[in-house]
Amino acid sequence: MNTGEYVRRLLILAVFLIIGMALYRISGLLPIFFASIMFALIFSSAASALTSRTRVPRALALVVVVVTLLLVITGLSVLFGQRISVQIQQLSTVLPSGFDHLRVMLKNTSWGPKLIDEVRNADLTAAGGNIVSHAVGAVGSVFSVVADIVLIFFGAIYLAAQPDLYVRGMLKLLPLEIRPRGAEVLSAIRNKLLHWLLGQFISMIAVGTAFGVALAVIGVPSSIVLGLIAALLEFIPMIGPMLAAVPALLVALPQGGSTVLSVVIAFVIIQQIESNVLVPYVQKRAVELPPVVALFSTVIFGLLFGVLGLIFAVPLVVMLMIAVQEIYVHDILGDRIKPARP
Repeated sequence: MNTGEYVRRLLILAVFLIIGMALYRISGLLPIFFASIMFALIFSSAASALTSRTRVPRALALVVVVVTLLLVITGLSVLFGQRISVQIQQLSTVLPSGFDHLRVMLKNTSWGPKLIDEVRNADLTAAGGNIVSHAVGAVGSVFSVVADIVLIFFGAIYLAAQPDLYVRGMLKLLPLEIRPRGAEVLSAIRNKLLHWLLGQFISMIAVGTAFGVALAVIGVPSSIVLGLIAALLEFIPMIGPMLAAVPALLVALPQGGSTVLSVVIAFVIIQQIESNVLVPYVQKRAVELPPVVALFSTVIFGLLFGVLGLIFAVPLVVMLMIAVQEIYVHDILGDRIKPARP
């Protein structure tokens, strides 16, 4: 190897190291950027559908979609905001009682007191005895979440306004001879991810409504808020539904064992219907994601990127799986035959 070749390779290595360091420094923005892409995909698809049916200009269609979404959110807030606010206050009152009942139950076991002591010591260590600093941190977290939501929303609008511009920019990074195939892969990713998102939103609405109605029939307080929590956590496959069951069970604990058993039965029935009937139906046009991949990807991205990583892990893996299938399996390996189901 001559000196020029050695220097060239050294420069290439340095460039990759700099890019890696830059990605590490901005890693917190990656889930926000991906969230903007997902919402932009929804906005853009809705605007395109409206344009094709009404022949209105696409820019006007996008404005109509965004304004309609804001009006729906505002209308729901006006109709149910006060009731939800009351139920949130009720939930904040009932949950400590549930924790007290859980603590009493644990104290009656052989291993419960030790577990309670370990949790209490961990809380004291984390708290550091400084309540003011934690209050300031909580306020800072609220502002950070609001800032992230605003950034995601406006980023989605800008991406949805000119999607072809960004697609062409990505394709220009590819050699001329493979740009048509690159466009096909991007289109496949877009279609599959859009179907997955629509299916997931349908599951969220169905599960949240069913869980809220079931809790109201059982007589569990704050059923609307608990159903809303279940709907939001349904976006996180496998882990989300289990997390949604925790506050419902804690609220049911003070009402006795029969109420807790009813909540467990309702939760199991709803999840079985969702897993065996709803998900296969609404996701039949989306990519099939193995459960173990969904579980570990959620945990890994949650550890790497925090809450946003936990939320958007699965759609990101869906996108990566489509890219691997189209580029590696189809193009490189030449395998275009779907494996037969056992």
